[in-house]
Amino acid sequence: MNIFTASTLPIRIQPYLPWLTRLDKHFNIHPMLASFTTALLTISLITDIGGRFKKHEHMRITAAWTMLFAGIITPITGLMGWFFWGPGDDKPKYNYNMTIHMWLGTSLVVVYILLAIWRWRIYRRNNQPSNVYLAILFVVFAAVLLQAKLGGDTSFPPPKNWSMHLGPPLHAANVKHPVAATVHRAAAPHRKRSTHGGGAGQ
Repeated sequence: MNIFTASTLPIRIQPYLPWLTRLDKHFNIHPMLASFTTALLTISLITDIGGRFKKHEHMRITAAWTMLFAGIITPITGLMGWFFWGPGDDKPKYNYNMTIHMWLGTSLVVVYILLAIWRWRIYRRNNQPSNVYLAILFVVFAAVLLQAKLGGDTSFPPPKNWSMHLGPPLHAANVKHPVAATVHRAAAPHRKRSTHGGGAGQ
């Protein structure tokens, strides 16, 4: 079994917890938690680097706590990602990106936990993070950016051309489209009332 055939694993396990699948997809729990996962690691990296150069203890404390929270939240993010997987995600068009997104995310769960333990031990010993730790944290940050890019591209596929962002052309053939009809009515110039043949009040 390679990673691409294994990408059907989420579909296989979802029937065992259907309520969790419905809850995840209805409230978009996975993408919501993914925002915290990315933000917490980013804050930890920035405050650790700032604490190194500015010699501010409160920045190092912030880095330790945010990394700890990231290590707690990220496993939940990864779990909900498996239940957020939809039947259409294993199609050839999305299979490659979604498979990498799934396994990279699963790997990052383990990495986050190890980093949280490592950073918390540094904090408890009242030490500064080493250059090795900061270098690994930066590499993980780059991997998280790639992970976010893959997730974003599959959730919000980029258009074939930028004209798709502007909606359909505003002419009569597209007025049937509800969005186009609304834009068409808003963009159409207001017709002046005729002053010919009207009543005395016109």
